[in-house]
Amino acid sequence: MASTTINTGVIHSNAHIHKDELLAKIGGEATLHKAVDIFYSRLLQDAELQPFFQHANMTILKWHQFNIMSIAFTQVPNNVDIRRLILSKHVGLFEDCGLTAHHYDIVCRHFEETLQDLHVDPVAIAQAKSVVVPLRDVFAEGAVNCVQQRVYAQQRKRSMIALATTSLVVLGAMQLLRWRRTL
Repeated sequence: MASTTINTGVIHSNAHIHKDELLAKIGGEATLHKAVDIFYSRLLQDAELQPFFQHANMTILKWHQFNIMSIAFTQVPNNVDIRRLILSKHVGLFEDCGLTAHHYDIVCRHFEETLQDLHVDPVAIAQAKSVVVPLRDVFAEGAVNCVQQRVYAQQRKRSMIALATTSLVVLGAMQLLRWRRTL
């Protein structure tokens, strides 16, 4: 599996945004709670995204989303590997539902529209997007990894079938030679 390097530095640093202020600019935790509720309502109404939520416990998912956004809009601990966390938590969606960067783009659009619906300042929306949009590459990587794993599994299966077929042909030829010798 090839691994791409992505820049998640904006998530881990204050270099791009003074993130301690970003959560406050969005409206604080109360607005973030509202945003998460509206956001998931939008996601569940989107026909292209519905398959990803069929078996999800929405209460737990919303709780996780609130916590993730709270951390992302303040300060992510340096010991958290965002890339690995996203890839591991979404592996089933990549494999079973075909999650791709395209779907992430739709999610980001709903995120932006949710903040607009809550009348969050456009500058704060742009700053919030600058935190989440770079993660698109992780979702692209997850989709590519899944396709590569499927291709590898198919190639391995074909190789095993070819090996089994070859073995049967060789065994059959050996049996035929033994039979001809007895004649």
